[in-house]
Amino acid sequence: MTRIAYLVTSAREMTLADGTAHPTGYFAEEALKPYERFTDAGFDVTVITPDGNPPYADPYGSRSALLASVFFGISASRTRAQ
Repeated sequence: MTRIAYLVTSAREMTLADGTAHPTGYFAEEALKPYERFTDAGFDVTVITPDGNPPYADPYGSRSALLASVFFGISASRTRAQ
C-alpha cells in the first residue's frame, strides 16, 4: 500500500507586519478534500506537522474548525516532519 505523509500546519498565530498577532491555521476545506480523496483511493495517509504538534484549523475557515480538528486529531501523527 502506498503511504502518504500529509503535511499541514499546527501554527495558531502569525505576526503581522505591524507586530500584532493574527490567528491562523490550515483551512479545513482545503485540507480535508485531498485527505478524503487519498483515503478513498486506498492510500495510507499519515497527517504530520513541521513541529510535531497537533494540526490546528484556522478559526476563520468556512467549515467548522471543531470538525476538522476532530477529523485530523483521530488520524494525526505527532511525528516531526523530516
